[in-house]
Amino acid sequence: MKSNKPQKLIQDFIVELYMPTYECVKCLYSTAHKGQYTAHLLTKKHLANKDKIIEDNVPFVIEIDEWKNEYDDLLLKYNALIIENKALNEKEDARKYKEMMAAPVEHDFNDFINQLEYAADEYNPAEYNHVIGAGEEDSFIMCHMEDYVREQQYTKIKEWSRSDNYPQYIKDAYEHGMSRAISNLFRKDVPECVFKVADKSRKKFSLYTTKWLDFPESCELLELYIKQATSLINRADSIIETIKCMRGKSNGEEWEKRSVLMNESNVTKKVIQLLLV
Repeated sequence: MKSNKPQKLIQDFIVELYMPTYECVKCLYSTAHKGQYTAHLLTKKHLANKDKIIEDNVPFVIEIDEWKNEYDDLLLKYNALIIENKALNEKEDARKYKEMMAAPVEHDFNDFINQLEYAADEYNPAEYNHVIGAGEEDSFIMCHMEDYVREQQYTKIKEWSRSDNYPQYIKDAYEHGMSRAISNLFRKDVPECVFKVADKSRKKFSLYTTKWLDFPESCELLELYIKQATSLINRADSIIETIKCMRGKSNGEEWEKRSVLMNESNVTKKVIQLLLV
């Protein structure tokens, strides 16, 4: 007949390892079986000791969960893995974002022309100009500009009273002229993936819309961009000059100097030259 002693030892070991131990300190009694512990609580010996323990204000039973320490260790390891996994995910997200930003993005050059047109419309006082001739959309009548600025651009009165708050394209125009301001604006806003130099020596380039355009088409589109940029810069300049007049800070000599830079000739040709450098 086969002995059950080894199996009993294994069972006792498992019970001792994973099951809580119930211990009565005063009675010097302990067991891993809750039923036996409950039976002990009803014995005369325990009941006699219980009264003494209550008088001494000492707990008479200490329940020790030996598996709790193991659980706490596992919980700490789990939380550490969560933190490590989160850090890895953040690193991977950062890598993917960097790759996405570095990848060529197919824009339509028309989008950048539309952006300039929208920006110029923000400074459009046409409804305040009672007399505008054909082709003179940016020739503002100053007597109506003050009404326009007070009513439609009142936030700019304080902001643009300081020259260091001017838009960068205005600063460039006042310091270097219209062509330099437009070329700088182009480089800032237009990504390389929609503009490429086809032949620098012959000053040929190509712009991308839904496809790469040939040189004549690219020139036509760039001229439209330059026209919209010029309109934006002229309109912002008119608002700034109006604010100066309203504050009594207009200076005729400074205005003359700016006018020479703002109204330079052959702007399109100069912009192309600057972009192909």
